[in-house]
Amino acid sequence: MAHGALPVIPYPRNQCKDVRGILRVDRKFRSHGPQKFRRAYRKRVALERVFSRLKNLASLTQHNLRGLNKVTFHSQLCILIMLLTAQAAVNTHKLSKSRSIRYFAN
Repeated sequence: MAHGALPVIPYPRNQCKDVRGILRVDRKFRSHGPQKFRRAYRKRVALERVFSRLKNLASLTQHNLRGLNKVTFHSQLCILIMLLTAQAAVNTHKLSKSRSIRYFAN
């Protein structure tokens, strides 16, 4: 919370029944609660998709780096590569290839 981040962890509907003002999720994964938490939860899903893509496409799951500085630098390079790939897709008018690092690697 020191950097302005809002932790959004939804509770199942049958837990914390007496607590008001928290985010809840029903069986169909629909969120219920304050509007602020629902918006943040939707952003969390998008962010997790980006991290998943980073892990799969840029080999963040199987790296041999040790130390926070090295892993941070590697992660930043991977994000830069993703942005450059999207820019290359826009420049070549192949928007469907904006997520494919391998397409532009040749």
